[in-house]
Amino acid sequence: MGFDTSHHPVDEALVDRALAYLLEGQPLDDLVADAVRVAKVRFRANAWGLGVLDVEGETGLQSDLHIWGRPFFITADEGIGAVIDRYLAATPEGVDVIAREQLALLDPALAERVTPDMEGTLPDDADLAAEVLGTLDVLRTAWAGVDANTPVELPGGDRVPARELLQRDLPFAVLRFAASLRPGWMDRGYVWPTNLLIEADVPEAVIAFASPTRLVGAAANHPELELFAPPTITENYMVGGYVDAARVPGVRQAVETHRETLEATYDDDGAEPVIPMRTSVKKLREALADAEERGMAFCEATEVYSGFAGVMN
Repeated sequence: MGFDTSHHPVDEALVDRALAYLLEGQPLDDLVADAVRVAKVRFRANAWGLGVLDVEGETGLQSDLHIWGRPFFITADEGIGAVIDRYLAATPEGVDVIAREQLALLDPALAERVTPDMEGTLPDDADLAAEVLGTLDVLRTAWAGVDANTPVELPGGDRVPARELLQRDLPFAVLRFAASLRPGWMDRGYVWPTNLLIEADVPEAVIAFASPTRLVGAAANHPELELFAPPTITENYMVGGYVDAARVPGVRQAVETHRETLEATYDDDGAEPVIPMRTSVKKLREALADAEERGMAFCEATEVYSGFAGVMN
């Protein structure tokens, strides 16, 4: 089965703000409020995509790409970054115009046949804000007690030593926050980039993926912390390989050069080939292109998103 994986252009300015909040107690209210708006935009955009699934007959929808792949709901094959930016700048009320344009790219008459699927519900603003912060508040408490390794009480009532929390959860929590304002591409299976590139024997790209210590800031220098930050995916709820912005163009070029080889790699559960990788490779190519065009870093992760759980990008 593999993992719920994701490919992320990383806005390091957002990373720095999250780290300043966590390690220095700097305010984050402005970004949290903006992320709440984006969550509402995302919910409405995804409702349009899910609504297409209810339409009888051929629609041209590629659900693994248009719904459970690209951020928001995007069917365009060109100018994807510009559509992402429009969604990111939109109000929830302004989503329908963008989504209808995306439907028209599939079929000019499709917008009149689709009703947004609003069966799900959004939490109120306070709960959305808490979801956006995730475990950053708990980790901030842990950082305050890191020297003494003070036990930190979790929302469920368990108490965990501060260092244990920070070592395991810090990179993931910071990326998850940054992704609330700069979304990535989602996928499923044995398709995280480092695995694909190793399977396809593309060492010139694999070597660019490093440990994601950029996501932990000054915490990386604490003598008592042994951070869980391998340069690849090994389990759920983690960040894997991280590519500095300067190395993203090289990784992208390697992926383009070896595209056909990557597409011939299969999602293998250990028994037999199952799913062709063409769509998965397309998602990776698009995410790398977006990162390069924005001058951003790039990383892989698991469980930032989950189609099964309805946690979307």
